Amino acid sequence: MSDARRVGTAIEDAAANHLLSLGWTLIARRQKTAHGELDLVAFDAQTLVFVEVRYRQDGSAIQSISAGKRAKLLLAVEEFCAKFEPAESTPIRVDVLLYDGQNWELLRGAIEAD
Repeated sequence: MSDARRVGTAIEDAAANHLLSLGWTLIARRQKTAHGELDLVAFDAQTLVFVEVRYRQDGSAIQSISAGKRAKLLLAVEEFCAKFEPAESTPIRVDVLLYDGQNWELLRGAIEAD
């Protein structure tokens, strides 16, 4: 495993622990789909949330999510939902969890379909 992958895995693990500390229920980590990987899948109360974790020490984490990445992420969410079929009444949201090396910032509903 490369150093970058090791760091990424450690950050995703820390992100999962952060969400758990907020009272969320984790249901999947590093969920692979044909369109890419979903970092974290969790419930925030009754809402099914797909969480993209981003780490940048220079504060550019949100800018690192390109339009192409957003599109692939939304396709991965659709694929997950088609496979696992959450109840039609289940609210779904895609969040971004940013980490700058010291602080977490949760951007709820940061990625939406156009």
